[in-house]
Amino acid sequence: LVTGIVTLKDPEIKQYQGSQFVAHYTHGKQSENKDGLGMAIITPQENFVSSVDAPTEGKGVVSTRMILLKSAEGSYTYYFTCDWEGQDGSYKDISPFEASLRKQIEEISQSTVF
Repeated sequence: LVTGIVTLKDPEIKQYQGSQFVAHYTHGKQSENKDGLGMAIITPQENFVSSVDAPTEGKGVVSTRMILLKSAEGSYTYYFTCDWEGQDGSYKDISPFEASLRKQIEEISQSTVF
């Protein structure tokens, strides 16, 4: 399975490695309003295979960080999350977004079902 996050506004792609999960994320002025927007794909480490960038132009999927997943016991698990400056002005900066992302990963890790 392949999922991903758009990289149209050419944001830097970062990775966070937790004990059970890995997150690929972007943050920057990437909303259509040019507001601060952070987006992330969170996957269990056991499902994560690799990540690759799609071409920036051409046919099909373009301008996307693609996350390749393998199934675990016949199913796929991943989470998408975002925080936007329009919802909370502090998200114009990356630090509050990264803190929110780490908190969400911690909450998912403590869940009995993921």
